[in-house]
Amino acid sequence: MAPRIVDKEARRLELVRAAARVFAREGFRGARIADVATEAGLGKGTVYEYFRSKEELFFAVFEWSSRRMESEIAATVETLESAGVRLLALGREAVRQGVENLELYGLTLEFWAAAGTGVCEGRFREAFKELYRELRALVQGIIEDGQARGELRQDVPAEHVAGTLVGALDALVLQHWFDRSLDPLASAQGFLETLIRGMVNNNTESPASTGDQQTL
Repeated sequence: MAPRIVDKEARRLELVRAAARVFAREGFRGARIADVATEAGLGKGTVYEYFRSKEELFFAVFEWSSRRMESEIAATVETLESAGVRLLALGREAVRQGVENLELYGLTLEFWAAAGTGVCEGRFREAFKELYRELRALVQGIIEDGQARGELRQDVPAEHVAGTLVGALDALVLQHWFDRSLDPLASAQGFLETLIRGMVNNNTESPASTGDQQTL
């Protein structure tokens, strides 16, 4: 009988997803490699074929979750036209992901903690820096495109608005994690509509006030 061919990339992803569930449930300190193996339905030795340590596996979970989030946000806005609609769609997708995956949000707090302490501190810091830089660049690009099209005012500081917007959306999900009475979707909608009205060129109408409106 021919040996079974293993798709190593698929197996690695399977382990990362299993590890995400285990880390979310047990926390980094409480999770064990054996728990991840059991969650994935594989042997403990198989996990070590792909990851040398729990720390390395934890970092792989961070990379997987953050890249998935970033790519889905980018895909959501890439086919839309006006800057206002794209900003609304970006906010909707960013907050939606956080709300729909709230059971995994505790991992985000552990990722932040890992960027300040631990053996992977440097890797987490660099990865977070790159992630936030790319998200800011995405928002800044939308604003600058809107300015080039004449949709948004030329005096809008695209770089500064981008940094604040990314931080605000991030913080909305964090607040909701602590306090479920806060509706982050409604908050993001109201905030973004107000922001867009302030940035729109006086000679055009904001998508937030026309039939082109998008609902979070």
